[in-house]
Amino acid sequence: MFQWENLEQQLFLIDALIKAYPNHKILVTSTTPTGSKAVSEQYQNKILHYYFPFDIAFIVKHYLKKIQPDLCLLLETEIWPNLIHTLYKNNIPTLLVNARLSERSLKRYQKFTTLTTHTLNKLSVIATQNQNSAERFY
Repeated sequence: MFQWENLEQQLFLIDALIKAYPNHKILVTSTTPTGSKAVSEQYQNKILHYYFPFDIAFIVKHYLKKIQPDLCLLLETEIWPNLIHTLYKNNIPTLLVNARLSERSLKRYQKFTTLTTHTLNKLSVIATQNQNSAERFY
């Protein structure tokens, strides 16, 4: 399962995963028709696309029960507390890949330190775009 908004910029990752894991089902989620269209045009029936639900605990729980992911990749700034918490509770590895955190976003997250720390600590991996983002995440 993947969740991101800049799908057009991340197609290389999907291509690499299709090549590396040809026998696995790959599900890409997005919240926009643009993301859905990009998946359909690029991959036809090679991968699945679902719209990502609102990050409300009972909705996320139902959604994950339906799709049963083995792994979740979140890209860049896709930090969804209820999704991450539910994945963690169900022992599903969750990776934040190509992560970035601007100084401005850091200040906003610091207003909710407990929630932010609690959420980020449940991620299996945080792989940042650069050293500045790495320092802000840690």
